[in-house]
Amino acid sequence: MLAPLFAMCAAGCVLETYVLRVYLPAWYVLGDGPFPLPKAYALVVLMCVCYATWNMLGLGFVVGGKRKEFVEAAKKKDDKHAEERFSHPQVQSLSS
Repeated sequence: MLAPLFAMCAAGCVLETYVLRVYLPAWYVLGDGPFPLPKAYALVVLMCVCYATWNMLGLGFVVGGKRKEFVEAAKKKDDKHAEERFSHPQVQSLSS
C-alpha cells in the first residue's frame, strides 16, 4: 500500500534532481524579496493544496458511501426511519 506512494515520491525527487535542474535552471535561482525562495517552491505549495483537496474529497466520498450502507442495513432490520436518520448529518443535539 505504501510502495506506490514511495515510488511516486522517489520518482519526483529523481525528476527534480536530474531533469528540472538541468532544463529549468531559472526555477532554482533564489528570489530577491523578503522571502528568498526559489520559484520551484511554488510547486511544493501547489502540491500541498492539491493533496489536501484530493484528501478532503476522498474523505467526503467515504462518508457518503458509509451512510448508504447504514441505510441499507437499517432497512433490512425493518427500521422505518432509516432514510431520515442516516441520509443527512445531524447538526443538533438529540437530547433537546
